[in-house]
Amino acid sequence: MFLTRRWLFITAGTAVFLLSSVRSSGSALRFPVGDPSSGSPYTISQKFQDAPFILNGKTISGHLGEDWAVDVGTNVFPIAPGHVVRSRDFQDNWCKVVIIAHENLVPGRTIYSLYAHLISILVGEGDDVIDVTKPIGLSGGPQCGYPPHLHFEIKEYHSANITPGSGYTDEPALNVDLLCHNDATFFRPSSFILGQIAIPSLLGSMSDKFDGDVLNINRWGCLVPPSQGASVTLADINQHLEVLMGTGVGGGGIVSQCSISGDFDVQVDYILLNWPINNNHSVRLGAYDLGGVGVLRFSASSSELYELGPGSTAHTPTNDTAGQFRLVRTGSTISGFFRTGSNWTFLGSETGATSATRFNLDLGTNGTFAPGGIVVAFDNFQVNAGSSVCPAAP
Repeated sequence: MFLTRRWLFITAGTAVFLLSSVRSSGSALRFPVGDPSSGSPYTISQKFQDAPFILNGKTISGHLGEDWAVDVGTNVFPIAPGHVVRSRDFQDNWCKVVIIAHENLVPGRTIYSLYAHLISILVGEGDDVIDVTKPIGLSGGPQCGYPPHLHFEIKEYHSANITPGSGYTDEPALNVDLLCHNDATFFRPSSFILGQIAIPSLLGSMSDKFDGDVLNINRWGCLVPPSQGASVTLADINQHLEVLMGTGVGGGGIVSQCSISGDFDVQVDYILLNWPINNNHSVRLGAYDLGGVGVLRFSASSSELYELGPGSTAHTPTNDTAGQFRLVRTGSTISGFFRTGSNWTFLGSETGATSATRFNLDLGTNGTFAPGGIVVAFDNFQVNAGSSVCPAAP
């Protein structure tokens, strides 16, 4: 659903997930090539989220996997038992690809491992991979226009579109071990295999300072953006949550795993890190399950505003590039506030449902010709009042 000027997520078809741990305790993952313990370790020729570079005359940004340099024809092994969901030649620059779903790698979740630029595939779609000592393919590279290597990804899909995807982000690279990009969560492969990505537990609290440098996907789910062409990447970095958006209609963000029923009072800080004037984007704290009602900092074609949306006429002109949003529900009345100094400013109120709701932090646009390169940050999400209910760990 899109509004005339504002951008809005709806719940239909959007998935969020709970992760109890990066992987189940005691589970050993093998390296697809070059196990360091074998005396023949792999070499990473391109790291996860490498800095921008030029490929075929085009500037490429963040790498969504790792390239492991190996000779053509090297055996490629599965990292763990699983089920082959893709085994085919995707052509273009991907060439032959195998994607394996791992149901038991993380309790209650399905994690996918992707092996690309293969010269030969040794498993078929629908096969169960049980013996990890048997290769699933042979590495390639030159037939795809690259030097010899294995392109390797570990991710969690948040839609039914199980394909290799883009391989890179359209936004600047981020030095992180975990990020959300469009319809998937990506992990730094080598860190994942070595068990070096630590995700905190829910801790029984919805509040989050975003200071852990790893997005807590036990506390937050990645919003799946509408398929409108916009590329969105987000990660917990620089002691806050950054959301980066490319050119196109759509948006992205996060939604809380926990919900609040009854009255509530929540707030969050925002910072406009790259925000050209009149860019037609909005940044928002929203009540996700109440139709997306929330407080927005909106950049219209001729004005900069705070708004209570969607549907409300409550707005206040502003030139703020940082501040705070606040949403308060008392009975069936939802009120919005903003603050840039010591005092909260009342923005407006509207009547809404009294049912339980999660909360979303997002960035988006409904403007077909809106510019890309927009970057915002959220910090210090805080629940001041309200009784939260969180999903049980699997």
